[in-house]
Amino acid sequence: MSTPQASSEFAPPTPPPPTASARGGGDGFAVTALILGLSALVLATIPFACFAAFPVIVAAAVCGIVGAVRGTGRRTESFLGLGASGLALLIAALVGVSTFQQLPAIARGFDDAGGLRSLGEELDQLTEPDTGPLLTPDPVELRGTGDDTVAVVPADGADQYGYAHITAQGTGVFSVVGLDAAGDDVEYIVDVQAPYDGYVLWNTDAEAVVTTFEVVADDAWGISIMGLGTIPELAGDSSRRGVGDVVFVYYDEATEATLETDDESDTSTWMWSTSGPPGGLCDAFVSAVCRGSLDGEGQAELLQIYADSGWTLTVGGAPAGSSTT
Repeated sequence: MSTPQASSEFAPPTPPPPTASARGGGDGFAVTALILGLSALVLATIPFACFAAFPVIVAAAVCGIVGAVRGTGRRTESFLGLGASGLALLIAALVGVSTFQQLPAIARGFDDAGGLRSLGEELDQLTEPDTGPLLTPDPVELRGTGDDTVAVVPADGADQYGYAHITAQGTGVFSVVGLDAAGDDVEYIVDVQAPYDGYVLWNTDAEAVVTTFEVVADDAWGISIMGLGTIPELAGDSSRRGVGDVVFVYYDEATEATLETDDESDTSTWMWSTSGPPGGLCDAFVSAVCRGSLDGEGQAELLQIYADSGWTLTVGGAPAGSSTT
């Protein structure tokens, strides 16, 4: 007995061919993993940018794993992407550690070049009076015995006022004359009878620059060239007592200064300031008391007192004798 054959019209349907997604759904991830891995390698070799490589490395690793698992035709790209991301991780770690180690040196160089800390300091200084050079140069010491000539430069620069502490031993005439580059006398700085101990300015003539001191002495002498930042400050409404030649710096409001000599016979006492007339604020050749105006107003005004004896300097309405130099 024969078995009846099933009619072809009842045969099961043929399944459809697999789609591109089913055949290789991870191939796009594989290509992405390779691109991200190579990008991470580039970032990893650049200081500071190496820190941005880490999220790219993670993304490349994830795409590489997905591409290797689900892909069919581009698994090589997945493995290359994974390898590139692993190498990028190692390089980024090394470069990152090196960058951290160099941060202190970079910060110091930035600050030396006028970086954020320097800028902050400059902004703070805008609210304060100009108190002279930020850095006080070390004194330059000159020593000798008898007559001599010595080259000099102001501590704050050749085009600045010079400031010096000068001493001399002996009993004869002691003088210091400023010479210019041509050797001409351009400024008489000290001209007294030894012994001498005083503080003086030079380069006070805007038309000439002193380059040499010509010293006349019968014994040992010394010259200490100092920065303008070491000059003592003279406050408003104050009084100072002192002896001999002294220099002050004044910043306060404009006011009157009165200089009184202890010895009325001392006719060599007088005052000079950087903002006053070339001939000095006043002189005591006809009186033991002289007066002059100090401008100040927040700007540095240098005041030179020349005297052979004791004196009292009163600024504004201060009582005499309230302070001593």
